[in-house]
Amino acid sequence: MFVVVYFESFLQRSGRIIVKTHNRYFILIAALLMILGFVQPVYADSPNIGVSPNPPVQELGTRGVYPPHQIFGPVKDINNGSYSFAGSLPGTVYTEYRFKGKRTYMVHMSQITQPLEITVYKYNSFNNATQIARYNLSASGASFSFGTSSTNDEIYLSFASYYNCDFSGYVY
Repeated sequence: MFVVVYFESFLQRSGRIIVKTHNRYFILIAALLMILGFVQPVYADSPNIGVSPNPPVQELGTRGVYPPHQIFGPVKDINNGSYSFAGSLPGTVYTEYRFKGKRTYMVHMSQITQPLEITVYKYNSFNNATQIARYNLSASGASFSFGTSSTNDEIYLSFASYYNCDFSGYVY
């Protein structure tokens, strides 16, 4: 009789332990599913690399009575290197950086799928961009060069097309 009572008691305790364990697993799985539901996949929304829909100058709004002004964006010295870019249009995109370090720059377009207009801007000490050259390209492998008056001149590029155009290249 003692054995039967003990065995029944053991089964009741085991059942409670099993239920508690199942509840813990259920809570753990539910928590993981909730966490995974909030996690966003990490991938690029667009094929753009090194280009942005905004020029490399950040606009600031007014603060108090001060007029709006611009602040300097990122600048890359490519004296001994190059800057690669790729993008997908229609519309207009800009290089994410301004470049400096050379007096003559070369741009090589590795890929152009539709006609593309590239505009070169020089950024001056008054925080204004001045257009210094414009090129209309329609074939992959095209290259062009442009010059600046000083190695400290900061330049950036814009890429514009009315077509669904994929492009890639580099500045050196």
